[in-house]
Amino acid sequence: VVPSDDIVRRIEQLLQQLCDQGWRPLVRCPSEALRVKLRRLAPDEPRDTDIQAFCFTVDLSAFDKSKVGPQRGYARGLYNRLSSVDRETYARLIKDYLVRGWWSSVEKCQLNRIADISPPIPVFMIGGSSSKPSATVKKPRLVLDCRAINEGLPSTSSENPSGSLIINALRWSSPVAIASIDAQQAFYRLQ
Repeated sequence: VVPSDDIVRRIEQLLQQLCDQGWRPLVRCPSEALRVKLRRLAPDEPRDTDIQAFCFTVDLSAFDKSKVGPQRGYARGLYNRLSSVDRETYARLIKDYLVRGWWSSVEKCQLNRIADISPPIPVFMIGGSSSKPSATVKKPRLVLDCRAINEGLPSTSSENPSGSLIINALRWSSPVAIASIDAQQAFYRLQ
Protein backbone atom coordinates (compact mmCIF):
# COMPACT_ATOMS: atom_id res chain seq x y z
CA VAL A 1 0.00 0.00 0.00
CA VAL A 2 1.45 3.35 -1.05
CA PRO A 3 0.16 6.39 0.88
CA SER A 4 -1.37 9.26 -1.08
CA ASP A 5 0.62 12.44 -1.71
CA ASP A 6 -1.65 14.25 0.76
CA ILE A 7 -0.84 11.80 3.55
CA VAL A 8 2.89 11.99 2.79
CA ARG A 9 2.69 15.81 2.87
CA ARG A 10 0.83 15.78 6.21
CA ILE A 11 3.39 13.39 7.72
CA GLU A 12 6.25 15.61 6.49
CA GLN A 13 4.54 18.64 8.09
CA LEU A 14 4.17 16.77 11.38
CA LEU A 15 7.81 15.68 11.31
CA GLN A 16 8.91 19.26 10.60
CA GLN A 17 6.82 20.50 13.56
CA LEU A 18 8.60 17.96 15.77
CA CYS A 19 11.96 19.17 14.40
CA ASP A 20 11.03 22.75 15.24
CA GLN A 21 10.58 21.78 18.91
CA GLY A 22 14.34 21.13 19.24
CA TRP A 23 15.73 19.27 22.22
CA ARG A 24 13.15 17.53 24.42
CA PRO A 25 13.64 15.45 27.59
CA LEU A 26 12.82 11.77 27.24
CA VAL A 27 9.19 11.68 28.31
CA ARG A 28 8.25 10.13 31.65
CA CYS A 29 11.81 9.14 32.52
CA PRO A 30 13.02 9.67 36.09
CA SER A 31 15.80 11.96 34.89
CA GLU A 32 15.44 14.83 32.47
CA ALA A 33 19.21 14.78 31.87
CA LEU A 34 18.77 12.70 28.71
CA ARG A 35 17.41 14.59 25.73
CA VAL A 36 16.38 13.73 22.21
CA LYS A 37 15.51 15.71 19.11
CA LEU A 38 14.23 14.94 15.67
CA ARG A 39 16.07 16.75 12.91
CA ARG A 40 16.22 16.85 9.15
CA LEU A 41 19.28 15.15 7.69
CA ALA A 42 21.75 17.34 5.82
CA PRO A 43 22.23 16.39 2.15
CA ASP A 44 25.69 14.90 2.78
CA GLU A 45 24.73 12.79 5.83
CA PRO A 46 24.48 9.00 5.52
CA ARG A 47 21.00 7.53 5.32
CA ASP A 48 19.62 4.14 6.31
CA THR A 49 17.41 4.18 3.19
CA ASP A 50 17.36 6.31 0.04
CA ILE A 51 14.21 8.16 1.12
CA GLN A 52 15.17 8.83 4.75
CA ALA A 53 14.92 12.57 5.46
CA PHE A 54 14.92 12.75 9.28
CA CYS A 55 16.83 11.21 12.18
CA PHE A 56 16.72 11.25 15.96
CA THR A 57 19.75 12.60 17.80
CA VAL A 58 20.24 11.54 21.41
CA ASP A 59 22.19 13.77 23.82
CA LEU A 60 24.25 11.59 26.14
CA SER A 61 26.16 14.43 27.80
CA ALA A 62 24.76 13.24 31.16
CA PHE A 63 27.07 10.22 30.93
CA ASP A 64 29.21 9.97 34.10
CA LYS A 65 32.22 7.70 33.62
CA SER A 66 32.91 7.67 37.39
CA LYS A 67 29.77 5.51 37.86
CA VAL A 68 31.14 2.78 35.59
CA GLY A 69 32.71 -0.15 37.41
CA PRO A 70 35.55 -2.29 36.11
CA GLN A 71 34.70 -4.19 32.94
CA ARG A 72 35.78 -7.67 32.00
CA GLY A 73 37.33 -7.78 28.53
CA TYR A 74 35.86 -10.81 26.81
CA ALA A 75 35.40 -9.74 23.17
CA ARG A 76 38.95 -10.72 22.16
CA GLY A 77 38.48 -14.21 23.67
CA LEU A 78 35.21 -14.69 21.77
CA TYR A 79 36.88 -13.53 18.56
CA ASN A 80 39.80 -15.93 19.08
CA ARG A 81 37.33 -18.83 19.28
CA LEU A 82 35.84 -18.05 15.86
CA SER A 83 36.64 -20.35 12.97
CA SER A 84 38.49 -18.87 10.00
CA VAL A 85 35.20 -18.76 8.07
CA ASP A 86 33.50 -16.91 10.94
CA ARG A 87 36.41 -14.46 11.17
CA GLU A 88 35.87 -13.64 7.50
CA THR A 89 32.16 -13.13 8.19
CA TYR A 90 32.99 -10.93 11.20
CA ALA A 91 35.34 -8.81 9.04
CA ARG A 92 32.67 -8.54 6.32
CA LEU A 93 30.06 -7.37 8.83
CA ILE A 94 32.45 -4.75 10.23
CA LYS A 95 33.30 -3.58 6.71
CA ASP A 96 29.59 -3.32 5.86
CA TYR A 97 28.99 -1.02 8.86
CA LEU A 98 31.97 1.11 7.83
CA VAL A 99 30.80 1.35 4.20
CA ARG A 100 27.27 2.33 5.26
CA GLY A 101 28.68 5.04 7.50
CA TRP A 102 27.17 3.50 10.63
CA TRP A 103 30.62 3.11 12.14
CA SER A 104 33.87 4.94 11.51
CA SER A 105 37.38 3.63 11.97
CA VAL A 106 39.85 5.39 14.24
CA GLU A 107 43.61 5.31 14.49
CA LYS A 108 45.17 3.51 17.47
CA CYS A 109 46.54 6.84 18.71
CA GLN A 110 42.92 8.07 19.15
CA LEU A 111 41.86 5.16 21.36
CA ASN A 112 43.16 6.69 24.61
CA ARG A 113 41.23 9.92 23.96
CA ILE A 114 38.06 7.91 23.31
CA ALA A 115 38.65 5.72 26.40
CA ASP A 116 38.90 8.90 28.53
CA ILE A 117 35.33 9.75 27.50
CA SER A 118 33.67 6.35 27.31
CA PRO A 119 34.36 2.76 28.33
CA PRO A 120 35.02 0.38 25.44
CA ILE A 121 31.99 -1.29 23.88
CA PRO A 122 32.70 -4.99 23.30
CA VAL A 123 31.57 -6.25 19.89
CA PHE A 124 31.01 -9.92 19.21
CA MET A 125 29.28 -12.02 16.59
CA ILE A 126 26.42 -14.44 17.06
CA GLY A 127 25.00 -16.86 14.54
CA GLY A 128 28.21 -17.94 12.84
CA SER A 129 28.99 -21.50 11.77
CA SER A 130 30.85 -22.14 15.05
CA SER A 131 27.85 -20.99 17.13
CA LYS A 132 25.35 -23.34 18.69
CA PRO A 133 22.21 -23.62 16.53
CA SER A 134 19.52 -21.21 17.68
CA ALA A 135 15.87 -20.78 16.77
CA THR A 136 16.10 -16.99 17.17
CA VAL A 137 19.37 -16.24 15.32
CA LYS A 138 18.89 -16.85 11.61
CA LYS A 139 22.06 -15.26 10.24
CA PRO A 140 25.36 -13.94 11.63
CA ARG A 141 25.18 -10.48 13.18
CA LEU A 142 27.23 -8.26 15.42
CA VAL A 143 26.18 -7.50 18.97
CA LEU A 144 27.38 -4.47 20.95
CA ASP A 145 27.47 -4.85 24.73
CA CYS A 146 26.63 -1.35 26.01
CA ARG A 147 26.10 -2.30 29.65
CA ALA A 148 29.08 -0.18 30.75
CA ILE A 149 27.64 2.85 28.95
CA ASN A 150 24.25 2.21 30.59
CA GLU A 151 25.91 2.19 34.05
CA GLY A 152 27.11 5.75 33.50
CA LEU A 153 23.78 7.12 32.24
CA PRO A 154 20.89 8.33 34.41
CA SER A 155 17.95 5.96 34.84
CA THR A 156 15.71 5.91 31.78
CA SER A 157 13.05 3.41 32.78
CA SER A 158 9.56 4.78 32.39
CA GLU A 159 5.95 3.94 32.98
CA ASN A 160 5.02 4.18 29.31
CA PRO A 161 2.53 1.57 28.13
CA SER A 162 3.90 -1.50 26.35
CA GLY A 163 3.61 -1.95 22.60
CA SER A 164 1.13 -4.81 22.98
CA LEU A 165 -1.09 -2.67 25.23
CA ILE A 166 -1.14 0.12 22.64
CA ILE A 167 -1.94 -2.28 19.78
CA ASN A 168 -4.72 -3.93 21.80
CA ALA A 169 -6.20 -0.51 22.64
CA LEU A 170 -6.18 0.34 18.93
CA ARG A 171 -7.90 -2.95 18.11
CA TRP A 172 -10.52 -2.27 20.78
CA SER A 173 -11.32 1.09 19.14
CA SER A 174 -12.02 -0.79 15.86
CA PRO A 175 -10.26 1.41 13.30
CA VAL A 176 -10.59 0.56 9.61
CA ALA A 177 -6.99 -0.70 9.50
CA ILE A 178 -3.95 -1.10 11.74
CA ALA A 179 -0.42 -1.30 10.37
CA SER A 180 2.34 -2.59 12.61
CA ILE A 181 5.84 -3.93 12.10
CA ASP A 182 8.13 -6.18 14.08
CA ALA A 183 11.40 -4.26 14.36
CA GLN A 184 13.13 -6.90 16.49
CA GLN A 185 16.05 -7.16 14.07
CA ALA A 186 16.26 -3.49 13.11
CA PHE A 187 19.59 -1.74 13.50
CA TYR A 188 19.33 1.71 15.03
CA ARG A 189 22.13 4.14 14.31
CA LEU A 190 22.25 6.70 17.09
CA GLN A 191 23.96 10.02 16.58
